[in-house]
Amino acid sequence: MTRLPFFLAAPLRGVPLALALWLPQSPAAAQSSLTIGGKIDLGVGKPIGSADKQLMDGAGSRLTLRGEEPLGGGWSAAFVLEHRFSPDVGTQTDPVRFWQGQSVLGVRGPYGALMLGRQYTAAYSLAQNVVDPWGGDTVAQLRSAWRGGISRTRVSDSLRYDFTHGGLRLAVSIAEASQEGSNAGPDKPLSAGLNYAHGPWMVAFGMEDPAHPRDRLFNAGVIHRNGEFRWIAGHAWGTTTRDDRFRSLLLAATWARGAGEVKVGWVGGRARKPDGSVRSEHRLMGLGYFHHLSKRTLLYANLAHDAKAKAERRGIDLGLQHNF
Repeated sequence: MTRLPFFLAAPLRGVPLALALWLPQSPAAAQSSLTIGGKIDLGVGKPIGSADKQLMDGAGSRLTLRGEEPLGGGWSAAFVLEHRFSPDVGTQTDPVRFWQGQSVLGVRGPYGALMLGRQYTAAYSLAQNVVDPWGGDTVAQLRSAWRGGISRTRVSDSLRYDFTHGGLRLAVSIAEASQEGSNAGPDKPLSAGLNYAHGPWMVAFGMEDPAHPRDRLFNAGVIHRNGEFRWIAGHAWGTTTRDDRFRSLLLAATWARGAGEVKVGWVGGRARKPDGSVRSEHRLMGLGYFHHLSKRTLLYANLAHDAKAKAERRGIDLGLQHNF
C-alpha cells in the first residue's frame, strides 16, 4: 500500500470524518460518467534554435479519461488521467510515466474541489497559461520565455484546492519535495493562482515557489476583449536557483473573424546575475494564423523570431490539429 507523503497525511486525517458529516447517508441515485477526450496535433516546421526541418507535435497530443460520480448533496467524486504521446512515432512522451499529463483523484462540492496526485500547478493553469494567446502551443508560444524557466507546469505527489464563485477562480497547490533530476530540491513546491473575469476584462495573478531556497516567480496579467479583438499584457518577476534576478514583459493581441484567428505577440525577458551582468535574454516575436475547419479540427501556421537566440533565431510551423 502506497503511503501519503507525511506533509499530506496530517491535514487529511480529518477529511473522511468531515465528508461523512457533510454528505447524505443514503446512496445517490445518479449514475457515474466516463468521458474520453484529447487531441492529436501534427505538422511540419522547425523550432527556434534548430536547423532541422521535422515533423512536429505543436500542441502536446494527449488522451484523457475523465470520470465523475455524484455522491449527493452537491458532492461528487472525480478523477482525471491524461496520457501524453508523440503521434509521429506512436510512443509515449515520457518514457517513465504513462499518465504524464495528469493522474488525479478527489472530491468536488459546494465549497470547492480537493484533488490529489500528479497535476498542474495553480499558477500555471490560472495565470501563466492563460495570458499566452498560444497557450504554450506551436513555435510561436510566448509562455516559456515569459516564465524564464523558473516555474513548473505540473508536480507529482501533490494536493490542490480550487474554488470558483461567479467570475472568480482561485487555487492553491502544494507537493512533496521532488528528488527527480533537475526538479530535485529541498522545498515543497508551493503555487497559488487566481483570475477574475468581469465583462470584457480578465485579470490573472500567479505565485510559485518551485523547489529551491532561492527560486520564486510571480506573474500578473490583464486581458481586455473588444468585439473581435483581445488585447493582452503580462509581467513576470522573480529569482532563479542561482539567485539571478528575472524580469519579463509580454504584449499580445488576437483578432478572430469567422473561422479564422490571427495572433501576434512579443515577450522580452532577462535574467541578471548577482553582479548585474546578463546571464540570459529573450526578445521573442510570434505571429500566427489559425483556421477552424470545424468545431474540433483546425489548420495553423506560425512564425517566430528570437532576436537574442544564440543560433537559428527563426522558427516556423504548419500543422493540423483535431480535438476529440
